[in-house]
Amino acid sequence: MKRFNIFIFILLFFNVACSNLLDQENPNKTLVHNFWQDLDDTNTGLNATYSTLLNHFILSIEEESLRSDLGYPGGGRPSPWGNKAIYYYYTYGAAEQPILLKWQAYYQGAFRANQVIEALERLEGSVDEEERVLQMAQARFLRGLFHFYAHSIFNEGEVIIYDETPKTTADYTRSISDYQEVVDFFRADLQYALNNLPADYPSNQMGRVTAGAAAYYLATSYLYEKEYDKAKDLYEDIIYNHSGNLKDYQLEQDETVLFTDKAAGCDEIIFQVNYGLGLRPEMGIWDEQSLSNRLANMVSPQSTGGGRTLLPSLWLTHAYRAETLDTKDKRNYYTTEEGEEKMKVVSLRSSNMIALIEDDQTPYYLEGLARDMAPFNSFEYGYFKKYSNHDIIDSELNMEEGRNRSGKNVPVVRLAEVYLNLAECYIKSNQVDRALPLMNEVRKRWALQLIGPSNGDTDHDYDEIVYNAESLMERLMYKEKPLELSIEGHSMRFIDLRRWGVLKERFEELAQEEYYGLGYKFVGQDGNEKTKWALLRCVSIDGPPNGTPKILKDFERAAENFNPQIHNYLPIPAREVMANPGIYNKKK
Repeated sequence: MKRFNIFIFILLFFNVACSNLLDQENPNKTLVHNFWQDLDDTNTGLNATYSTLLNHFILSIEEESLRSDLGYPGGGRPSPWGNKAIYYYYTYGAAEQPILLKWQAYYQGAFRANQVIEALERLEGSVDEEERVLQMAQARFLRGLFHFYAHSIFNEGEVIIYDETPKTTADYTRSISDYQEVVDFFRADLQYALNNLPADYPSNQMGRVTAGAAAYYLATSYLYEKEYDKAKDLYEDIIYNHSGNLKDYQLEQDETVLFTDKAAGCDEIIFQVNYGLGLRPEMGIWDEQSLSNRLANMVSPQSTGGGRTLLPSLWLTHAYRAETLDTKDKRNYYTTEEGEEKMKVVSLRSSNMIALIEDDQTPYYLEGLARDMAPFNSFEYGYFKKYSNHDIIDSELNMEEGRNRSGKNVPVVRLAEVYLNLAECYIKSNQVDRALPLMNEVRKRWALQLIGPSNGDTDHDYDEIVYNAESLMERLMYKEKPLELSIEGHSMRFIDLRRWGVLKERFEELAQEEYYGLGYKFVGQDGNEKTKWALLRCVSIDGPPNGTPKILKDFERAAENFNPQIHNYLPIPAREVMANPGIYNKKK
């Protein structure tokens, strides 16, 4: 198991900052004049700001996946168990604890960043200027990031701006700002970061934010606002490095690397949250400053020590199973014990991102195939592999610090997303001929059939469809992006569906789809014939498949309950409103 070898070191006296509601007295105010004496002190504060990213509620991967079309809340169909089902059903409200914790996490990060920014401003002229500016760029990136995240997910984008550390109790009770004012604020921070951050760092500083990360978030803020030309220029720079100021990012071509323990330092990853084992193991698993994460438990089946509180939705499971392989790519073939060459059933992408019963070639939790290691009962037809430790251990129970403690890093931004976002920008300007190659580069690395006309290329299979802007955008929305980037990023899928204006429509469409669970016979690793459950989608006019299937549907209650006026954004937490009654009194 890899050890924690990056620069984030947590100081206990920073861990109390902003741990409660933002109207409370600043617990660190006595440290301002005594502590911030030099760049070592500000670097310590900067590391504490980075540590905010460890908080699970910054990304809220489980809750946000359930609010999208990607996830199902644990076992049990058609009535799932668990307290996260409210996000899948859209029955949550402003009083939910995870919503409060998410709000607090963003502003805890902004609070810490402001402490560093103000200290660096006071130190100007008395310390090394190059190092001071580098620290300032990181602090402003993080402050901009936390405000961008809050803006993207809360209260229709109208949130509180904290541009300085509160000095009095009254300073904590700020009102929300207008949408555009928030956008202008975080873009200024991200632009400063882009102008002053390096392309990369020495290996002993792995994990610090780079100019590429700043370019991505600035570009994505433009994409979200439909400012496609501005987004396009920045995305192009990330891919092609026209400016010469960014790292030479590359799509990872080794299909065994992404989402495994070998991914540290992968040139595809632009921004990630760094976790690890071996430091502060005495911290509780629910402590959001812990250097390990709980995500493996979230996705892994109970039979391998997980809690499987987040399962792939039916349509996503089926879409992974149905991916079309490139018959001309040798990676899609294997040799049987009898020496016969056969084509794989499941794509490389699918086998890296999801455990399927039909996958008879990919090891899962070291001991066997997914069909041997996972239940695949009549309620569960697939399991996310992302964030699990299936590549290094036989059971999550055997992790060196125990279940619910994973040291695997969490990629937040990958180059593959930049390719697909740039493709969207091209599609929106009716440049299908420029979008297709980008989408195919992502597909090619997984040995998938390419899309569009072959135009004389005999080395790969193509679907030979002539796409226009509308049909290619449809494919990007419902196939390419969700299958490549499922349950990644900061509420990526939910925000995409919202900005495309299709959330309600998507839930209604999926609620009408029927899937079928059927017995699947196979010979287990013990040599005995077994039967578990596989998922089928009936598209035939002849009706359901043969046998006695279990008829399955997803998103029926989401289709009924989702209201764009209520659910497009999370509400400001009820406790925050109670503590700050003037929060909605925007400045005129």
